[in-house]
Amino acid sequence: MSDGTSSDTARSPMPRAARPWKREAAWAVLIALVAGIATCTAFRMLAPAIVHSSTFDYWFESDAPAITIQLSDRLALENERANRHPLFAPALYPIPYVLRHFAGVGKTAAVGLTYAGLAALWAGLFFVLLGQIGLRRIEAITFTALALAAASAIFWFPVPETFAPAAVTLAVALAALAWHERTGRLSWIACVLIAALTVSMTVTNAAAGFLVCLVVLGWRRGLTAIGSSLILVAAAQFVARMMFPHLAYFFLPGGEIETSAYLLNPLAGSFADRVAGFFLHSIIVPPLQQGYAAYLSVQQAGFASVPVPVLAGWGLWMLLLVAGILGLRRGGRPKLAIVLIGVLLSQLALVLVFGQETFLYLLQSGPLLVTLAAFGCLTPWRRWVLGGAAILVVVAAVVNGGRFAEAAGLLQHRYDHARAYAEALNVRTGDDDLIVLGLQPAAALGWVARRVRKPVTLDRIPRFDSLRVVRKGWPLFYEHWSPEALDSLRRAGARYFASEYGYGIRTDTAVQRYLDSHGRVVERTPDWVIYALQPVVDTAQ
Repeated sequence: MSDGTSSDTARSPMPRAARPWKREAAWAVLIALVAGIATCTAFRMLAPAIVHSSTFDYWFESDAPAITIQLSDRLALENERANRHPLFAPALYPIPYVLRHFAGVGKTAAVGLTYAGLAALWAGLFFVLLGQIGLRRIEAITFTALALAAASAIFWFPVPETFAPAAVTLAVALAALAWHERTGRLSWIACVLIAALTVSMTVTNAAAGFLVCLVVLGWRRGLTAIGSSLILVAAAQFVARMMFPHLAYFFLPGGEIETSAYLLNPLAGSFADRVAGFFLHSIIVPPLQQGYAAYLSVQQAGFASVPVPVLAGWGLWMLLLVAGILGLRRGGRPKLAIVLIGVLLSQLALVLVFGQETFLYLLQSGPLLVTLAAFGCLTPWRRWVLGGAAILVVVAAVVNGGRFAEAAGLLQHRYDHARAYAEALNVRTGDDDLIVLGLQPAAALGWVARRVRKPVTLDRIPRFDSLRVVRKGWPLFYEHWSPEALDSLRRAGARYFASEYGYGIRTDTAVQRYLDSHGRVVERTPDWVIYALQPVVDTAQ
């Protein structure tokens, strides 16, 4: 076959309507089943640790315990998160509710099955999207497998967070736009619904729905569709508040975190760290880290620490992206190209200025990058692109699968040591003993470290259903750890110092010396410590 014929074939794949739709549907269902089963299996590796309050933030700064509460209790205060995720709880809450009350499934299992279903839905939609773009079946299967083997999917579909449903809405928006470019059909009402759908799960995905409105309807009608979509979401929130009274309106300021603390946060590392995380970590995850922030991280993984197979995989991935960019120009999908690049740029802008662990957001951008790479199949080099993608599927699955198992083990260890720490506090300290509770940096939580002057109930002691340790004392964030602070609190009546912030225990030598000279070890492990502080002697007597 001549080069010219090959190029024409690559540019003009068989129209979707001409393919046996039943076979395509069967493949979509099969892929969905595989994704759902894999996600359910991965969730079982994480549960129950991933949904327990003692591991809050530990999984790459995610909020899985809070999300689980939202999906289990419509009256939860955590629904204040709706100022950024307008209809997340009202849309998903009914699924685990039905599973719990009509299928007899436990609370944690119901959440896991919900996310397995979301992964299955997304995988089927992604396969359909690639077919609408014009990829042949084997190409669509391979790139769907690549998206599922990518770190963004393996690490985030099993985790109760807002990113899985947000990824589904992005897939719907892109698939609808690809269908529009093939058929010329997509009504004003459909555009309004698509824009509302993308806003409903997370407001940062609004760019996708808004751009679809603009490229399909033009500026004037597009802006009316955008405005109507926002009104629709606001109206839906108004109605939902009848069942979810703590739901926060997305168009009003507020929320449970100090958002400004996440802007240009130094814990996210340099500009290069953020860019590398966006383009590389979404496909193959580098070695895991734990340090100052006290949670799992890959944010500042230097290239020197990355093994050769990962570096090779990243190199192959960059070649696929270059081929995809070239294919985007040749693919005959100008509207889809505008929206895809526009959404990717909006996601890149987000991670460049916001967040501490940008790996957290990659389930929204990772599949978009795979979609971009898939356009390489619309070039004359499609066989090379397909072969490279198949190799990368294997490398990504092996490396990411191993890293996920490692991270799951560390999560379980965190859960186990939190329980052992709570049990030790329960046995070693009395109800009336005042405790200095050494905590991780407030900056790692997006908070401002504030000193507490009077004893308060220590709500940062891990709590379990069968073990609720209630003690009073002073929470002391790592920013305020010092011999002077400890001495002041000891003189104020503190009887114990306890901490499960392992990094601080190991590295703060000044505090360590003070504790050794003014107290005795009650119990110590590599992860936590309890010291009995020497009482202050009244020298005036």
